[in-house]
Amino acid sequence: MVWLLASALLTFSLQTPQRPIAVTQEGVQIQATHAEIGDREIQTPFGTLRNVMDPVVAIIDGEKQVLELRKLHHTGALDDASWLRDLSRAGQLEELARASLEVLALEPQAILPYRLLESWGRRIDPVPPKVLVQDRVAWLWRESNRKDFAAAILAGAKLAEEVSASSYEDNDRKVGLSELRKSLRSSSPVLRRVAAHVAGRQKEFSLRETLLEASLGDPTEAARDAAAKGAHMLHPYSARAYWVRNLMQGKDDLRMASAFNLANYGDADGLHGLMTALSAWEHPLGHTYDFAGRSLRVVSGSDRNALDIPGYSPDQEDVNLKDLSPNHALLDFHDIVQVKRYGEDQRDILLEALDLWAGKTTERTHGEWMKFYLEEWLPTQS
Repeated sequence: MVWLLASALLTFSLQTPQRPIAVTQEGVQIQATHAEIGDREIQTPFGTLRNVMDPVVAIIDGEKQVLELRKLHHTGALDDASWLRDLSRAGQLEELARASLEVLALEPQAILPYRLLESWGRRIDPVPPKVLVQDRVAWLWRESNRKDFAAAILAGAKLAEEVSASSYEDNDRKVGLSELRKSLRSSSPVLRRVAAHVAGRQKEFSLRETLLEASLGDPTEAARDAAAKGAHMLHPYSARAYWVRNLMQGKDDLRMASAFNLANYGDADGLHGLMTALSAWEHPLGHTYDFAGRSLRVVSGSDRNALDIPGYSPDQEDVNLKDLSPNHALLDFHDIVQVKRYGEDQRDILLEALDLWAGKTTERTHGEWMKFYLEEWLPTQS
């Protein structure tokens, strides 16, 4: 009798893992509250992942993996970024949420926790089935306003996917403009990030100035990055022009924020701006030189007007789009482009931003980036 009871308990423990991880045919792993072989919908702690074309082929216990990853992180074998990425790849949603808060408590400027959770949030549907389709956006907006970090981030990512860019004011798939304005001023970086993403997706052009200012001035990197993305979604050219101008002659902290925005959202224009700024490194103060068809001068002072929004007048509700024509080169502000002199720390940040633009760690030096830009990249753009 005892043997039969022990056998039954063993069978039960094998069938119901302590921390079940569903593995799909394509190798996706995700924590499940309930899953069976063949499932094409996976119930997770944060909602439903629909995997219609990728059925569950195995269910494993992820408890041992979590403990091992914790140990490796605790001993220093895994840094914070590697720890979070490993948890995300393993689909360890609850542990990723917990670890994200732990990392942010020590490093409030970390942006990786937001991005990893958002990558899952775009795939997981947290909305209860009983919620009507026309009420989904309202439900997601309320959820993204919660104080629960992971729930808010996940809902906000799904919300940014679902809101409409339609200009129809009564559209039930939009967040109200007044709510977005209020949220962009919130003390919560999570809510500011969500609101910026939604504003960009909804094409709320009246928020362009607010987003551009926040793209350089928000004190939290996660919110600053989302404002940059939102501004870029509203009008890419004016956003890039704003960042290039501040990169060339803005205040030091704003120059570096501009560099990262151009790296993330500038595409070819971003590389032009970053390389033009980098070219000034080898030239002395007051020197005028030519670089990639442009005349530049190295100066000591900042442009006090660098933060003025291009094409915007505070006493007008609309933006003068004529001043934002993308047919004009971003760096043609004057006959001679002025670049403010900078030190080694800022040069290193420029190199870091260039790696970010490249999407990988290139370890290129100043000279190697110059060779790449002038000899390899530019000739392919004609």
